[in-house]
Amino acid sequence: MSIRLTGMASGLDTESMITDLMSAYNGTKQKKVNDMTKYSWKMDAWSSMNTKIKNFYSKALSNLRFSSSYSTKKTTASDPSKATVTASSKAVLGTQTLAVKQQAQAGYLTGGVLKKTDGTKADGNTTLEQLGYTGGSTSITVKGSEGGQPKQIKIDGNTKISDLVYDLGEAGVNANFDVTNQRIFVSAKNSGADADFQLMGDSQNAVNALSKLGLFAGVSTGSAEYAEYQKWANYDFNTTDGEGKIADEAARSIYEKELASRVSSYKETIVNAKDAMDDLANKKAEAQAKIDELTPQLDDDSLTEEQKAKIQEDIDKYNESITKYDEDIAANQAKIDEAGNYVSIDSEGNVGEATAALEADTLSFLNEKVNTARTAINGGFSAATGSDAPVRITGQNAQIYLNGAFFESSSNTFDINGLNINCTGITGLNDQARAALADGTKTADQLTAEDYNSITLTTGTDTDGIYKTIKNFITEYNDLIKEMESKYNADKATDYDILTDEQKSSVSEKEIEAWDKKIKDSLLRRDESLGSMIETLKRGMQGAYEINGKQYSLASFGIETMSYFLSGANEKGVYHIDGDPDDTETSGNADKLKAMIASDPDGVQEFFTKLTNSMYNTLSKKASTSLNSSYGNFYDDKVMNTQYTKYKTALSDYEKKLADIEDKYYKQFSAMETALTKLQNSSSAITGLFNY
Repeated sequence: MSIRLTGMASGLDTESMITDLMSAYNGTKQKKVNDMTKYSWKMDAWSSMNTKIKNFYSKALSNLRFSSSYSTKKTTASDPSKATVTASSKAVLGTQTLAVKQQAQAGYLTGGVLKKTDGTKADGNTTLEQLGYTGGSTSITVKGSEGGQPKQIKIDGNTKISDLVYDLGEAGVNANFDVTNQRIFVSAKNSGADADFQLMGDSQNAVNALSKLGLFAGVSTGSAEYAEYQKWANYDFNTTDGEGKIADEAARSIYEKELASRVSSYKETIVNAKDAMDDLANKKAEAQAKIDELTPQLDDDSLTEEQKAKIQEDIDKYNESITKYDEDIAANQAKIDEAGNYVSIDSEGNVGEATAALEADTLSFLNEKVNTARTAINGGFSAATGSDAPVRITGQNAQIYLNGAFFESSSNTFDINGLNINCTGITGLNDQARAALADGTKTADQLTAEDYNSITLTTGTDTDGIYKTIKNFITEYNDLIKEMESKYNADKATDYDILTDEQKSSVSEKEIEAWDKKIKDSLLRRDESLGSMIETLKRGMQGAYEINGKQYSLASFGIETMSYFLSGANEKGVYHIDGDPDDTETSGNADKLKAMIASDPDGVQEFFTKLTNSMYNTLSKKASTSLNSSYGNFYDDKVMNTQYTKYKTALSDYEKKLADIEDKYYKQFSAMETALTKLQNSSSAITGLFNY
């Protein structure tokens, strides 16, 4: 950056003089800046307006093109406390009967109050032993999700409440221990009979453990546990056929799967143990090699006693490691030897068939499950009673009769022939059915639809729903057209120019905002693109369409604009609905729209789908890509972007021109200063000669 020193010889304030000379040019520059700023404001105004048009186009118009947008049917229940109903367009007009036999519910177990043997309160770290369980290791079976496979949870006296709750969750049920109430809560993930959970003991010890945990509520007929216990109680693993195989095919299949699973488990144990032994043998060999390497150094006289002591310390550590490796090798060999009692192992260590011991052990395990199941369903295990006892709620499906036909669902919601029915209560048995059950004339299994109280579901035309849909559309159109008209008919602002920084410094912020708003509000005044859009929308709303051989327009439904002289400012394109209670202008007129919806809802729907389809297609063409506009825009954004670039380029070029002019002035004044300096020097020299 060059430093300009002016006025040194002449004594003139050349800076001020140049500033004055440039002021005229700077005024022109400010005009260009203002023009560019106003144009950017206009671009913003169009962007905002485009968003509003696009919202109307993509939502109000787009939605009403389809008949599904009109809520043509409405169903009311005579007793909403029993059911709530919504209707689709497929629903049948008329009255239907509904009886709610039972509601869907999820399986739920409220555990009994836990009691520690020492009388203190239980917490998550409390063990089964502390709750009084004295049996050994056992397992419980959990079936926790719809279609899921049962999972076994192994437990013993050291099992903590927190561990059990975690394992239950992993098995597919909701589980939680409430420390305050000293109960474990278990529930199914979803409602319905198929989603109900099972929580069963595989042995007498397991059932006793569940009892100590407050999770054995007995085995009630109809529960998921009862069905599972009943299935196991019917298996026979002891009767064989002529070939010595289990005669009961279902039992034989279970036995073979259990046996194969155990063989696979022992095989995995043997393979893992052998791999571990190989790894340990390698580590032992490495340690022995280190010892063999270090031992001769103890006889090296060149080493100090301290160094030899350190070597001996390392040798001792390696010997300790070898001892540990030998112990681990022996432990893994013991696992292999133990497994050898249950599966055959050849000389190369390959696993073969199950041994007689494994077959007997498997059979014993399965028979224990059978005996436990038989004891359970026969009431052989006592469950806690009283207020501290566990309570089991069985998962069940919702069951209803609609017009006498039976329907069932895992939830309380039914979708039947266009009706969405949500059961909120049961209708119950009628008096005749109660009497029949009481005197034994009928059993519960013999009850039919006629034995239940019912409510009525009445489906009719949803006049209010259709009216609201159309009214919302008209309102959105009115809001948009008023906004567009107000911008198009805005007052002139030719006397308003953007304030300079100097002007802004002398007025308040509110005054600046009001001034700028006056300019911004006028930017779309008489805008050609805006005017074209207004006319397009107005023509669209004026369309007439043939319905059932007759021509209809909005006026046919009592939807019209006010007369030119009665319309307010910018409201000449606004539509009013006769009889609309929210419209002070037309609320007193006969409600023609509602009357036509009531008499011919399909015809009303057809007209408005045609009207909105036509308008939508027209706007789609306007929103398509062209030389002047981008896709989705309803104004010439490409043209405006090009024009704005021209403004920027023109301003940049003019700023360069000003810089050149200013440099020219500085050079001229500099030349004058140089000439004056030379003149002064010459005068001084002549004066010096005369004074010599």
